[in-house]
Amino acid sequence: MTAAALLADLAARVAPALAEAVDSLPEPVLGAARHQLGLDSAGQAGKSLRPALALLCAAGCGHLDAGLPAAVAVELVHNASLLHDDIIDGAGLRRHRAAAWRAYGLGPAVLAGDALTALALDTLSHAPRRGELALVRLARALRELVLGEVLDVAFEAREAVAAEEYTAMATGKTAVLMQAACELGAVLAGAGAGQAEALGSFGRHLGIAFQLLDDYHGVWGTERQTGKPAASDIRSRKKTFPVTVALAEASPQAQRLRALYRQPAELSPEQVRLAVGLIGQTAARAACLHAVDQAHAAAVRRLNLACIAPRPRRHLLDLAEHILSHEHLAEHELTPKALACNGSGC
Repeated sequence: MTAAALLADLAARVAPALAEAVDSLPEPVLGAARHQLGLDSAGQAGKSLRPALALLCAAGCGHLDAGLPAAVAVELVHNASLLHDDIIDGAGLRRHRAAAWRAYGLGPAVLAGDALTALALDTLSHAPRRGELALVRLARALRELVLGEVLDVAFEAREAVAAEEYTAMATGKTAVLMQAACELGAVLAGAGAGQAEALGSFGRHLGIAFQLLDDYHGVWGTERQTGKPAASDIRSRKKTFPVTVALAEASPQAQRLRALYRQPAELSPEQVRLAVGLIGQTAARAACLHAVDQAHAAAVRRLNLACIAPRPRRHLLDLAEHILSHEHLAEHELTPKALACNGSGC
């Protein structure tokens, strides 16, 4: 089975429980919530990556179906964060159509995000076993997720962002929820603390790699790839990894880029194109791809330490390779190569 087929199969396993949970919400938040998750008639669902991680980690610990509450919970939290993120950024598009706040208004969209988070906690609380432990871990992830979003917003007003500050932001914004998906699936399947921690570390490093690749697309990706306008991160002056690398250089291109980012007025389309070109003339692109490779390799090493069942382990490796390499970078003929890690560690 290909990684894409595996994702589709696991998403189909989660879909009925996810729809049942969301449909328990009252109006007016129900419409905005269904829109966000692509459950309405014209909707397009997300990749369902986090639910897949939860189910595969549960399978690796012996009980795939035990991970279903975790899969539903992390997908609810993920979409709540996207919903709020679009509001904060003023982003009008999500998954190739109007963002939920544009379609339903700010009030219902904000409340829908809150409701999805509450629903995630409620879903875990009803897990047949070890629900309390799972709740503690998800609550910890939620705190880190909020911190990541706070840093992301704060960085927009700063000229320079250090590498460790970027890592803290990327970890909170993306990686902690992938970590939680892996940990929660393992915990609900009965994994011990060490095994759950190793799987969580796999998810955390995979999440950092995923955020780095998202940063790449935020500069050089197309609307077809991202579901958002091209160079969206440049328009909003996000301090993503390529941008921070470019701004830190002592080159003429970096100097011109800093001048663009300092100006108070909104960047014009021509200035956005200029900024993308300037970033492309620095070491930012190569540095971003190298960082993806490093985070991917670190994730593989952590997975090897978890000593899970061979077939789910293979699926997790294939899934990581799929999300970090498929359908991207073709325009620039630059594809990150995941570093090999042959030892099982078991």
